Amino acid sequence: MGYGSVAVSPAVLFGMASMTFKPLLPIALAFAMLTAACTSVGTSSPSGSSSPSGKPVASSGSGGATGSPSGGSSAPSVQPGSLEALACSLPHSWLLRTWRGYRPDRSAQIQILPKQYSFVGSGLPHVGPWDYVQRVPMLLYGPGYIKAQGTVPRPVTVTDIADTEAQLLNFPFHSTSGTPLSEAILPPSQRPNPNAGPPKLIVTMIWDAGGMDVLNAWKDAWPNLKTYIPKGTWYSNATVGSSPTSTAQIHAAMGTGDFPDVNGIVAHRLTIGGRLTTPWALGPAFLMQPTLADLYDRAMGNAPIVGELATVSIHLGLLGHGSMWGGGDKDIAALRAVTSETLGA
Repeated sequence: MGYGSVAVSPAVLFGMASMTFKPLLPIALAFAMLTAACTSVGTSSPSGSSSPSGKPVASSGSGGATGSPSGGSSAPSVQPGSLEALACSLPHSWLLRTWRGYRPDRSAQIQILPKQYSFVGSGLPHVGPWDYVQRVPMLLYGPGYIKAQGTVPRPVTVTDIADTEAQLLNFPFHSTSGTPLSEAILPPSQRPNPNAGPPKLIVTMIWDAGGMDVLNAWKDAWPNLKTYIPKGTWYSNATVGSSPTSTAQIHAAMGTGDFPDVNGIVAHRLTIGGRLTTPWALGPAFLMQPTLADLYDRAMGNAPIVGELATVSIHLGLLGHGSMWGGGDKDIAALRAVTSETLGA
């Protein structure tokens, strides 16, 4: 399998001119509030509601939020006017995305959610649980393998990518958070050559920070992608699914099919053994789950060519562990950066 990463010019990344920045009024959310106080608040669940792991769960009869961290339907009462009540007044999707991006052993003790379009950090305004940050372009294209059906409106997340590629490869890979986008894949009986087997090459191309908010602000800047939409399957309601939406976390989620609460890459600064460090300071050691590339390569006797063309080390979660995963070999990674120091915050 081959993997690629495409960086967008900084002049196009954020569409600053179209945003009105308000004074920073952060809401500090202790994670305990998210997991205990807001599980039975009477807010309706978003379409495609799911548990923190991303798997669909049944909605309660009362219309309450689904995917309770405690696994139950009851929760402590929330006092009006309290900080807990403030946290619980936020949209369920914001809380769910923040929950999926948090691990108590690695994340910061407090999650800060400023009012959009403000942000906290040293230069990554594409980080947060809001829809304008979360919505991403997702197109599957492959004549003879992917249906030419245009737009599919159902909600999906980037964790579905690995499971979908595994289905294309006829490989038994099942992530914790993702599910295959099966409606995009042509059944073998409908392919031009039903006996051709899996595709010889799979390329995952990423526009880092090129979300739908950016594309909608620069409508004429992506004519080639628009050309391929009717020739493939375009998911018009695709989101990252977790927050913070920094580069390292998203690439690891796409590679493993697991949100950061499972794969362990929770931020560009994370705590390991009481020490603050960066995701790739020790190579892939902090990535807790195997990627599809890790498992498929090993299962095929390391015969597949697995590689990534990227910019910096925080992109490498898409690739995986290479020889650090038991039985794996050294995979190909071509980066512009020469150190493991991350970018941003």
